[in-house]
Amino acid sequence: AYSLPKAIKQTGIDIRVALPKYKSLRVSEEPKLIVSGQVNSQYYTLWESLIPNTEVTLYLLENEYYFGREYIYGYGDWEYEDNPARFSFFCNAILDAIEKIDWHPDIIHCNDWQTAPAIGFLYTKSENSYSWANTSSLLTIHNLAFQGRYPSSRFKSTGLPQELFHQNCFEYYGDMNLLKGGILLADKINTVSPTYAKEIQTLEYGFGLDGILRMRTEDIIGVLNGVDYSIWSPQNDNYIPYQYSYKELEKKNECKKMLQEILNLPISNSPLFGVVSRLYWQKGIDILANALPEILTLDLQFVILGTGDPEYQRKLLDLQNTYPDKIRVEIKFERDLSHKIIAGCDFIVMPSRYEPCGLTQMYAMAYGTIPIVRRTGGLADTVKDITPINIRKKEATGISFKPLTPKTLIRSIGEACEVYKNKDLMKEIQINGMLKNFSWEKQSKYYVSIYKELIK
Repeated sequence: AYSLPKAIKQTGIDIRVALPKYKSLRVSEEPKLIVSGQVNSQYYTLWESLIPNTEVTLYLLENEYYFGREYIYGYGDWEYEDNPARFSFFCNAILDAIEKIDWHPDIIHCNDWQTAPAIGFLYTKSENSYSWANTSSLLTIHNLAFQGRYPSSRFKSTGLPQELFHQNCFEYYGDMNLLKGGILLADKINTVSPTYAKEIQTLEYGFGLDGILRMRTEDIIGVLNGVDYSIWSPQNDNYIPYQYSYKELEKKNECKKMLQEILNLPISNSPLFGVVSRLYWQKGIDILANALPEILTLDLQFVILGTGDPEYQRKLLDLQNTYPDKIRVEIKFERDLSHKIIAGCDFIVMPSRYEPCGLTQMYAMAYGTIPIVRRTGGLADTVKDITPINIRKKEATGISFKPLTPKTLIRSIGEACEVYKNKDLMKEIQINGMLKNFSWEKQSKYYVSIYKELIK
């Protein structure tokens, strides 16, 4: 809700962002009250501000009962029981507020199941109101695993019309599925990488919605996420001890030494591998944990930053106790340390089972840190494997592997160690990655193209 709207605004489009006015949300400019109203027996107030450091209008929808809570969705694996009612209220209230301020958007761009109900409300309004008849909808799916599936008894609490609860809309095997309804009603659908757009239409990656998505295949588009290089660039990163460009890679080595020092690892010229990730099954952390005992017998070091499944956390910490000079495990999320790891490591490891887009591999390439990835989703779209032809064409940017097993991961780590010994090849791959452009300015053009198609 920051970098993409900012880039789209720069193309001249009047893009406006709407969010619930969460208790934890902070804005740099004091918002002004513009309208209030009532839907689903709940009152709302709409405030207007700007997204910090942009000219993008930000609408904040206030309702103390739904959004004045400590957490956004819940805490950890526990979520608020009334989440479908909370987010459906937000969707309904935003459309109601838009009517009151007399602004007529050409497109409502929704994200994931939380705002998919807006497409249902828009569908109903367009049937009954001329002012909405020409408004199109785009639904972006970031991770198909999260669908907003709840017992059918909760459908009434959403405020969606009961006539939309059927097998060709929000009903799903007796439950309600908010994402499914959005997929079937949206004018266009996009995911966050071209490969993931294809993968979700298969049984393996479709999470039960592959058949529905194949029905909409002509309307599904894959657009990679972008990188905000004002935040993720070694040339201007204030979190790292030495700033550098592809012409000054010796300074990257100084970042490595500083990282080893911070983590109390022996200062070594051995290759340093990093993981910056949520520690969950989707990210292949179980495969990594099973492979690490053999990996750590090699001449290398490992650092892992993240939180997640307690079982994986325990396994990784046990490995740290067994190999204290080879691995550091930091069970936390810390922004400045994540930057230091991405700058200081030689390789970043991402053994994901599925990865809709992935950003860490793109950050890593910007810092001359070579990604080692499972070939899936956005990882397949962004990382060029070190095949002989890619090396010859100077296109190789990392190591990708398939299938996802401890053996293939061990083999890929071993391959990386051999690359590390070949300093010329190592430098060439680093520079190839650093010269890649995954900016939002570039990726936003694809969204502008979709918008133009929707308003033809």
